[in-house]
Amino acid sequence: MPEFKITAKTDLLGRTTARYFEYEGQRIGLEDDKYQELARLSESVQRTKALRDLVSTKWVEDAIVDWMKARYEGTSAPPLATYLADKCEKDVREHEILLPVSNLTVESDLTFGNVVFRTITKELMDRWWEQWQEATRGRGAEYAAKVEARFARERSDLQGLAAATIKVTAEPKRALEVALQESERAVAALRVYHIAATTIPEVISYCALLGKENVESVKYLEMEGVRVRSRLKQPAGGRVLNWHLSDDNIRKYTGSIGFDNVNRLLALKTRTKFQDALLDALLLYSRSTREKDLAGRLVYMLAAIESMLLRNDTESIQENAGVRMAFVIANTAEQRKVAISNLKAAYALRSRFLHHGHTIDELEMVRTFMLDTWVLFTELAKASNKFETKDQLIDSLEAMKLS
Repeated sequence: MPEFKITAKTDLLGRTTARYFEYEGQRIGLEDDKYQELARLSESVQRTKALRDLVSTKWVEDAIVDWMKARYEGTSAPPLATYLADKCEKDVREHEILLPVSNLTVESDLTFGNVVFRTITKELMDRWWEQWQEATRGRGAEYAAKVEARFARERSDLQGLAAATIKVTAEPKRALEVALQESERAVAALRVYHIAATTIPEVISYCALLGKENVESVKYLEMEGVRVRSRLKQPAGGRVLNWHLSDDNIRKYTGSIGFDNVNRLLALKTRTKFQDALLDALLLYSRSTREKDLAGRLVYMLAAIESMLLRNDTESIQENAGVRMAFVIANTAEQRKVAISNLKAAYALRSRFLHHGHTIDELEMVRTFMLDTWVLFTELAKASNKFETKDQLIDSLEAMKLS
């Protein structure tokens, strides 16, 4: 008996626009508006409390198409809800996923948020190599040599790096989605404590999930007459520095600059409105450490500051944000005046770049402002349990102005 074949049609951007069963040369399925109805149904089913942590939208869509196929074949298929529940029970299992992090090493396992950063050890790579060797048995010396060379590259890329490690109970696609989301948030929040990248304009953090580090380089040919003498590669930008987190670093950061507060904030299943706003601001601020130009850094830093220190879009930005920031990071009137002046200078530099295309080269001013901003967010992190809403934080700062 001929088998049904499930196929899809995609547009130029790779987005699915139709799903079909192919049977005896005929296409039976959903396309255009009908497919969009299927896609919306799949999204709404995936978002239900019972399924959102266990399955992906793609899994739901595939399951619905399988169910439709079974119905079309005349197979005795249960109602859709029962079919999904049965398939979910079969497909959902625990997955342990390691996502290597570029340019990050740790002295000991570090639990941060919902992941554990642990070293990809020589022992782990050796055990993996044994699995690779099994696949070469009986396939000849040439094939074995190619496999060994390929694995040597894997070892060079991975061994010694920290990996964000997480166990997720879900079907495979959803397990990876959850692992990526939790790992990316943990790495981003961790970068708030990459002190070189948060306080020195010339230092960029390349600490990101491996493959997303975005290290730029230029390739060029050196000529000798009409012949190419050599093909060369030159790094673009500053040096790519490894970030090592020692146990001593962690002890110093805990308590004194809010490392443990951010750790707990990431791990919370339910957060106050203030904690939600703070976490969003920290992740936005963290993006500044990845920017290669100072203008981009200022944009992310100032946006993060505004998100925490302004009540709404109608407040005067520089006056209100500057004074409130000053009361968080400074203790004397003179220090607060300097902090307000630094913020205004940062806005002036950002405006010059955005509106006039000037190059930002005032490194010392940016360096001072980066330090102010880092102190602000580490202080706010330490206050993560003190307020229920952002307005309560602002009310507290306004009261300090009047005291």
